[in-house]
Amino acid sequence: GTAAAPAMLGQKDVTVQVTQTDPDGGNVDTNFHLMKASNLNAAIQDRPSGVLAQGTRSVTFTNLTDGETYAWRAWGSDHRMDSAGPSSWCYFTVDTTKPAVPTVTAAPGSTYTVGQPVALSATGATDVAGYVSWITPTRLTTPAPSVPVEGTVSVASALPNCGAGVGSTVRWTCASGSTPAAMTVAPIDSLSTLWVSAYDRAGNQSAAKGFPLYPNGNDTTPAASVNVDAGHAWQLSSMTTPLPETIPDSNPWIGANGIDLLIPETSSRTSTDLPDPPLESPVLSTAGGTAFEVSTMTAPVNAMNSFTFSVWLKGGYNGLNGASQKIVMQGGGMTGSIQLQVTPAGVYAFCVGDYNVTSASTDRASNCATGSSMSHQWQLVTGVWDAVNQQLRLHVGNAMNPVAVNGHVVGAGDRSATGPLVFGPAPMTGRWEGLFTNPVMVPGVIDHIQLERLAAFELPFSD
Repeated sequence: GTAAAPAMLGQKDVTVQVTQTDPDGGNVDTNFHLMKASNLNAAIQDRPSGVLAQGTRSVTFTNLTDGETYAWRAWGSDHRMDSAGPSSWCYFTVDTTKPAVPTVTAAPGSTYTVGQPVALSATGATDVAGYVSWITPTRLTTPAPSVPVEGTVSVASALPNCGAGVGSTVRWTCASGSTPAAMTVAPIDSLSTLWVSAYDRAGNQSAAKGFPLYPNGNDTTPAASVNVDAGHAWQLSSMTTPLPETIPDSNPWIGANGIDLLIPETSSRTSTDLPDPPLESPVLSTAGGTAFEVSTMTAPVNAMNSFTFSVWLKGGYNGLNGASQKIVMQGGGMTGSIQLQVTPAGVYAFCVGDYNVTSASTDRASNCATGSSMSHQWQLVTGVWDAVNQQLRLHVGNAMNPVAVNGHVVGAGDRSATGPLVFGPAPMTGRWEGLFTNPVMVPGVIDHIQLERLAAFELPFSD
């Protein structure tokens, strides 16, 4: 660092290095001198490197004082002649003190609805470099949880790129000292909490501070459920066998905007099973050798905005065969597609984009939330694209804690999938074969009450 902008280091033992050369190619010594920046005429530590062949030299200055700014430089010598001059001064400040927990505030009059944006600001000390934040589907608790591993900042490592914004499980926000930093987040359940930790330029990190994402932090006034009455559902469990070739939208409020689910002639309309024991009800199958698929005629949602897709599944009858298998897909090209699939490892993946997850598909990491093994028993599998929090979440059953979560940033060329919703899409080599029932696709992020309704074979719409 320079005198005007010294490097900030979070350690009391500091290692420095230079590259030493010798014109005659002989062995050479390097002498390092440490001074306080306030007095460059008095060395407080001298460290020789020893006589060695020319190259990189390093020494460690020890037991330095917290809060002190230092300057160091080095001289070369072959013990016959010294170098013509020293290296330039390098400045650093020792800072081993963790910043205080940040203050998080909301704009006056803020309202709280699951999945809807809330404007917040975080304020910290003058040396704060950034904030790491994450949201839990839980009320505000004491003590605060530990910072997730991905969000841990270390004095021994380079600072994170706060400009990246979105990580897999956390988000980063740049700070400019004590100037309030803007954040836009959304509740992920009726009682959810934003946790924020500050870190300084030396890599010291504060404990987390929680901010309740529900009105006035009062547990008895939860965030409102998002209205999903513009969504779609096909509640097969309330129907009888044989099913009609056209299954009408089960949303009682949808009217002329309803979307039918079409069953091709080659698919069974008489299959029944026990998704809700001991009650037997109609189910649909993606098995068989036909290229025709159960599908809608149009896209149920605008996938650029937040949405939730949920379906009961049982299957995987054709084995994994070392390849991913698509369960359902709303097509629309490479950037416009959304899908639920089973990976070669036998776990569910909820993805945006026309991607097939493979064992080596690390390049797809930001496009899928992957986790939880597929079962040959009935499971409620739910994928959520939370556009405000820039996050993909995968739920199994009625638990609001997701089995997988991943950050995702909508790219400049991304667009919504405009194709139909297709179950067991072709080609056959990548088709998941199994049973499914009660698919639901709605705009917005559902909360635990709506998820529990789906798990109870009920509809998530207004009563």
